[in-house]
Amino acid sequence: MMVGKGTNRKSMGYVLNQTSFLATLLKSNPGKYVYNYADKPDLCMNELIKIFHNTLGKNSRINFKIPYAIGLMGGYCYDILAKITGKTYSISSIRIKKFCADTLVSAEKVKDTGFTAPYLLTDGLKRMISSEFLQDSKMNNPNEVKVEDVVDPRRPFEEKI
Repeated sequence: MMVGKGTNRKSMGYVLNQTSFLATLLKSNPGKYVYNYADKPDLCMNELIKIFHNTLGKNSRINFKIPYAIGLMGGYCYDILAKITGKTYSISSIRIKKFCADTLVSAEKVKDTGFTAPYLLTDGLKRMISSEFLQDSKMNNPNEVKVEDVVDPRRPFEEKI
């Protein structure tokens, strides 16, 4: 289920790219530096869901979209329910707002260092999804884990999105 049109963009960074960038900085001139790291290009929610579904071997079509206003009203209903019951819920108006908003950072300063990310963001996402959702049940039982089940982070994914 998608709230909104899914065209909102998100900046993200793959952890192996981030650590590679930090390792590169350790070799640079001493000093104080502040960087916002993000792998580019930024992806919209529709693209992220397509990557997620394709990696899981599911139909990448988003079957059900709720207009933003209706999704936000649902979030407000959960806010009220949370106040009445004293419980917290995974759905709230603030989460709907954050989900549907652009979350972008400029990584121009990273680019200016000449750093080149060793991994594509899409490959990093596929590895993470694969590790968290496809292999989790096997990882809970070490007797069922086979060498071919382990994702090699140095091997790029072959399939295209």
